[in-house]
Amino acid sequence: MDEATLRKLTRAKLQKLAKENKIKANMKSETIIQELLKLYKVVPQNQDEGSEKPPRKRLRTSMQDQPPSGSIRRASEEIPPVAGPSTQIMDEPADISLHRPPTQEGSQKSALSAEKSAPITVARDAADVAAANSAVILQGPSPVLESHPGHSAPDDDTSDADSYLSYASQHGSPVSSRAGTPPPEKPQMLNRAVGIMKQITSDDQRVLVQVAVLRKRAKMLREQAKNVRDVVRAEQGRRKRLETYFTYWKEISPTWPKEWIYDEGEEE
Repeated sequence: MDEATLRKLTRAKLQKLAKENKIKANMKSETIIQELLKLYKVVPQNQDEGSEKPPRKRLRTSMQDQPPSGSIRRASEEIPPVAGPSTQIMDEPADISLHRPPTQEGSQKSALSAEKSAPITVARDAADVAAANSAVILQGPSPVLESHPGHSAPDDDTSDADSYLSYASQHGSPVSSRAGTPPPEKPQMLNRAVGIMKQITSDDQRVLVQVAVLRKRAKMLREQAKNVRDVVRAEQGRRKRLETYFTYWKEISPTWPKEWIYDEGEEE
């Protein structure tokens, strides 16, 4: 916004514009215009500086300055590789013992040790294989495989003692999955347990009948107690009335005048 445009504005608009730009609005119009012009001169400069895009220009120039790919490959082949950050360059004296060429005696000793160790390992492997084969041959097939129809398997506890596919485990009773489960009882014991349970059931039924009779008797006794309670209450009231009568009773003549009870003319 230029100076001519600002001068065309009214006083109210100038004050409003000054408040928006954080300028005192109670100053003169000329002073407000000067302050706004200073502000507008500073703001475009900042915007121009912020609008510059140096990275793109640099990128373009860098792209133009780049040599062709063929030259890059040649340069990479000619330039030796540079040591990375993992390599450490130190001015310490190198260990001479590491770079010493092997002497003739050392080489002879290493060759002899290698020749000695190789036959020993081969011999050990061969001995292990032979021992395993001999053990299999001596052990023989399983008693289950040797058993024919009509013949029982031999009792060899050492061959398949730990195998769950042995003859005894195949035809034996199934093992329960629960730990500590006792073996099944005999039929006589089961029949005895059934008889005990039947006896307990009959006793329970008999006790239930007795309980029903006792409940009926208790109900009847409650009714009798209620009736007796009512009679006792009635007798207590009668006794109180008799005690009061005997306390205030006195003998009078049979010819007592009626005026003691009735007023004149009330008897009729």
